[in-house]
Amino acid sequence: GRHLNGTAFGVLVLALLYFELAAAGAYTDISPADPTRGFQQQAIVEFLRNDPTLFRIDTRTDIDELWQPDTAALAGLQDVGGVANPLLLRSFHHYWEATGGRASRAYDLLNVKYVLVREGTELPGDKFARVFGPVDGLEVYENRAFVPRAWVAPAGADLAALAPPAAPGDATVTTYSSGAMSVQAVAPEGGYLILSELWYPGWRATVNGAAAAIEQANGALRAVALPPGTSTVELRFWPASFTWGLIAAAAGLVLAAFAAFGPRRELF
Repeated sequence: GRHLNGTAFGVLVLALLYFELAAAGAYTDISPADPTRGFQQQAIVEFLRNDPTLFRIDTRTDIDELWQPDTAALAGLQDVGGVANPLLLRSFHHYWEATGGRASRAYDLLNVKYVLVREGTELPGDKFARVFGPVDGLEVYENRAFVPRAWVAPAGADLAALAPPAAPGDATVTTYSSGAMSVQAVAPEGGYLILSELWYPGWRATVNGAAAAIEQANGALRAVALPPGTSTVELRFWPASFTWGLIAAAAGLVLAAFAAFGPRRELF
């Protein structure tokens, strides 16, 4: 076949670079205007940060022009809607759509303690109380019925249709990060540790040092069976792909070292 000459090849490379840069920068704002203007809700952020408990906020309340969707991630908070991303886990979407609204106990299981709404928006008064604002068009309501991030359900609980009791069993999150967490749980007669964390393949658990299965609660949350007494539960995200990736990387390093420093033959 015919080969490209130098000029044609150069034109193709420049065209490829142009399309790549255009695609990557299509939504980049290069104007002199401050892109964060109108989203600087520092007073609300500080109010939320001053709560030392582990909780989520709910900003899925049509406030996009007042609250930048990724504010929680930037401020070290946790939003029940995550970050602005078109990809959404099917299990969470189904759970959210089936909650029946913010007045339901299924909603409370999501560990949402604070809801941000437009000034003047009313929420059910028997459950939500305004605790901050209005500030720059926003108000913060506290969900007085929110369920802790970790709690204990009794043995024999129906994990497919789980509802929190009036007084959830004792469980304390002792360490927490995006890829690992530790919980101290008390279940005098055994039961389940219920976590307001999405079930996802790759999470592994141990109970008092022994490997344990992570089950699904209500089709979306995590549950770990507990023996009678006090238990230490450790969870860590380590999918099999991590292990295979490390093996492949190690093999690649060995081959690269052998190619660089191994014996060489003289070619005639």
